[in-house]
Amino acid sequence: MRVIAPAATLTPEGAVTFEAVVRGEPRPCFALRTPHGVRGYVNICAHRNQPVLVDDRPYDASGRLECRAHGAIYDPNDGVCLEGPCVGGRLLPVVVTEQDGQLWAEDDDAIDDSIYAD
Repeated sequence: MRVIAPAATLTPEGAVTFEAVVRGEPRPCFALRTPHGVRGYVNICAHRNQPVLVDDRPYDASGRLECRAHGAIYDPNDGVCLEGPCVGGRLLPVVVTEQDGQLWAEDDDAIDDSIYAD
């Protein structure tokens, strides 16, 4: 586990970006604060191999994650796609924890990202 940011930088409406090693390669990721705690995901849409998060404001007006490319809508608590071109797909989770005033991420070489289009 390693520190990715001070916990205070993660506001309820924002996100923090970082990299995690996935299948031996650094991948872009983001963390956000939900009503159920801090969640982390690889920043790759289940619809296409492009970023979900393009700025530090991940939520739509309903409080769900919105991929700006093609309008996929994800539940921020579990990463499941609720609307759009990849309904039922999901974002890959990354372990992010909050302790001692810091956000910590865990690299995971075992995450299987083969479900994503090239």
